Amino acid sequence: MRRLGELLPQAAAALGLEEQLRTGRAAATWERLVAERVPAAAGASQLVELREDEGAIVVSVDRPIVAQEMRLRAAEL
Repeated sequence: MRRLGELLPQAAAALGLEEQLRTGRAAATWERLVAERVPAAAGASQLVELREDEGAIVVSVDRPIVAQEMRLRAAEL
């Protein structure tokens, strides 16, 4: 028996969905990271875009104070 997490990359490749899988995993990781490092901002930010060639991510937030906190903690995050 194999775990679902082991099958997903192969299934995504077969369907041509590698980029979507990578983005989904990055978004889930972002949510966990923010919840751990900036608990007050948990649920208030969302990963919008990965820019792997630039080593950057684009994040959307729903409150200005959360945006400021993200800027202040950018190097940490």
